[in-house]
Amino acid sequence: YVTPEPRPINDFVLIDHQGQERRFSSLRGQPALVFFGFTHCPDICPPTLLRLRALHDAQDVVALAQNSG
Repeated sequence: YVTPEPRPINDFVLIDHQGQERRFSSLRGQPALVFFGFTHCPDICPPTLLRLRALHDAQDVVALAQNSG
């Protein structure tokens, strides 16, 4: 489900890919996508995670283009 309008959420802390605590509030002012998926669900999660990976990769391409010119 995608909400039609952004919703405010309370601050929270998760562990990032480098094992460091990361507060959601540290992303303030930047686009943020919060997704909770599972790595072992056969039907929905793998294709969804692939789409998110494609989104992330596309974002990297845009950032490289902006920084090179």
